[in-house]
Amino acid sequence: MGPRLYHPVRVVTQKTGLSPDLLRAWEKRYRVVRPRRSAGGQRLYSDEDIERLKHLHRAVLAGRSIGQVARLDRDALARLVEGDSSGAAAMGGVPDEDVDVLQNLLDECLSAVQRLDAPGLERSLRQAAHRLSVPVLLDHLVTSLLRQIGERWEAGLLKPVHEHAASVEVHNLLTWIVQSTPVRADAPLLAVATPSGQLMELGALMVAASAAAEGWRVAWFGPNLPAGDIVSGVETLKPAAIAISLVHQTREPGLHKELEQIARGVAGKVPLVAGGRAAAAYSLLLERLGAAVLTDLASFREWLRAQAGL
Repeated sequence: MGPRLYHPVRVVTQKTGLSPDLLRAWEKRYRVVRPRRSAGGQRLYSDEDIERLKHLHRAVLAGRSIGQVARLDRDALARLVEGDSSGAAAMGGVPDEDVDVLQNLLDECLSAVQRLDAPGLERSLRQAAHRLSVPVLLDHLVTSLLRQIGERWEAGLLKPVHEHAASVEVHNLLTWIVQSTPVRADAPLLAVATPSGQLMELGALMVAASAAAEGWRVAWFGPNLPAGDIVSGVETLKPAAIAISLVHQTREPGLHKELEQIARGVAGKVPLVAGGRAAAAYSLLLERLGAAVLTDLASFREWLRAQAGL
């Protein structure tokens, strides 16, 4: 057996697709690998380090946060990545041969965000929309892009201006998908909104885009809408279902009251589904009131199909 080989950062970034800044942030915050140092202080990585970093990048690309997977050992991480790949193929996700395409598109988007290049980000997102199915685009590219922007912001690699600029372009993309996807005039109608105090609307727009791709017409009520207005909109439009997005969890009782008013106001009229990062915190209340609580877009699409089959 020959001497063990070690590689500089430049080689590692080429082989893994990770940028030097993100690699450094992962090492500093999560200690994902422990490179050795040359006599001159240069970080050097083994083949095993590179393989681990590839698996970590694949896991993050599949939709997991780096915090979830950073402490897994080699075998557990390999099993996770293999399971993610198999599950993605089984559910219409990303085939292995398309992973590099997705990774390149994601890298282009992140690079544009880093440069505050809004036109460049728009071009990359539109290219992704033309090359990927809507489920893959939303579940893997948009979700991973937003997560990695958040993680880079927490690591001090990005500033709020980067996050805000990226949100504008993602908002434009999702709105374009909803507006440009052809649906039948007699297709079922889905109303989408976020309740009072829920200002973040990208999750709700991802729901709307998913519904449009499933052949539903969409009525976008918008964010931060009082319960009474949501109920009034349902009574006027009589949609086949209504979806609400919950991103921010709060200790204030106001949101509980809003959710209860929405659920009681639409009970017996239309099915209600709730999702988003904070939905699980209110699942007992919502389920007691007859609403469905879903944790991801794949489950939401299955729910839509079941509703359309009624």
